[in-house]
Amino acid sequence: MQVGNAQSLPDPLSYSNSLGQLDNVKVPPVFAAARNALYTRYTPNDWSKSNQSNYLMSDRVRTAGERLRMDTVRMCRETDDKTKRTQADVGKRLGERIGDIQFWKVSMNNELVSYPKDTLWKTLGERLNRPIFTYP
Repeated sequence: MQVGNAQSLPDPLSYSNSLGQLDNVKVPPVFAAARNALYTRYTPNDWSKSNQSNYLMSDRVRTAGERLRMDTVRMCRETDDKTKRTQADVGKRLGERIGDIQFWKVSMNNELVSYPKDTLWKTLGERLNRPIFTYP
């Protein structure tokens, strides 16, 4: 029964009856750990966004790693092909050079064989007997 503005029981939803303040006296938070456990720092939505962000970042890093690996493999193949081409070209040029040397060696031997021995010794003797310096 109510008489005027007086109430027999305090209103449980009243601001003045909250746990933080009772009759203008502050009550220390006795159950702080329990209260913090109820109100977690991160919501499931925050966790979901963070996980999605981490997933996308790791996907980008993985893609960049794969691209780098493929570029490296491509560069190794290009270098190997270029090395093989260069070695083939050098081998061809060396083969031509050896062929030229053998040709000239055979040609010189043929000339020496076909050149008369008398003329060779005569020419050689004349050159040796001739003075190096001729005075006028």
